[in-house]
Amino acid sequence: MSYHGCRDIDCVNQDALHNKGPRVLSESGERMQIHGRRGWWFPAHANNFSTRSRTKADINRIVIHTAEGYTGGLKTFQEPDRGGSAHYAVQWDGQVAQMVDDKDIAWHAGNWSYNADSIGIEHVGFAHAMEPRRSGSPIAWSQKMLNSSAWLTAKLAKKYKVPLDREHIIGHVEVPSQTHSDPGDNWPWAWYMARVRYYYYRPWIWGGLALLMFGVFGKQVHSRKKRRIQSWETY
Repeated sequence: MSYHGCRDIDCVNQDALHNKGPRVLSESGERMQIHGRRGWWFPAHANNFSTRSRTKADINRIVIHTAEGYTGGLKTFQEPDRGGSAHYAVQWDGQVAQMVDDKDIAWHAGNWSYNADSIGIEHVGFAHAMEPRRSGSPIAWSQKMLNSSAWLTAKLAKKYKVPLDREHIIGHVEVPSQTHSDPGDNWPWAWYMARVRYYYYRPWIWGGLALLMFGVFGKQVHSRKKRRIQSWETY
């Protein structure tokens, strides 16, 4: 598959990797709430996506991308003749920006049917230069970025009832008739999907633990009360 971009550590500007996206957001972005969490609005140019009124029934896929750059395509997708866009961009430090409304069709997958039924998430980095997470490399995939991305994917999956499997949460490389190879061999799919499931089910997990703790506490209170009553009866 064709690919253009950095392939090793010497090619990557590490200062830009860490700082360019946050700087661009603070200079030109607009604060907004993204699925209940503070994020940014950084709109793509209207020439680069299709305005629609998609409903929950129209969205059944999430496509993971790497931007082959340092901002997730923030300013790139504002160029009127770019001919491409994505719904979200996740920065190296975990900040999330939205560029196209979910109801509209972003041009991210290179396949119209996949564009039409999916949401695209861009990530800062280079598909074939990034090292495995926790590898110790200075260009290992950012843990903060991966966590934010997994949280975002979980929120989108829950909102649009996207199945939590690798047939519906896919990489750009898996789109049919594709010439792109992102997010690359070192994208941690097994860990990522486990993390998506964690964020997806976390409200129920915490709720279940709270009920369990309440039940244990209630049982202890009842037991102490019963012992007090029994002690009174001895007098």
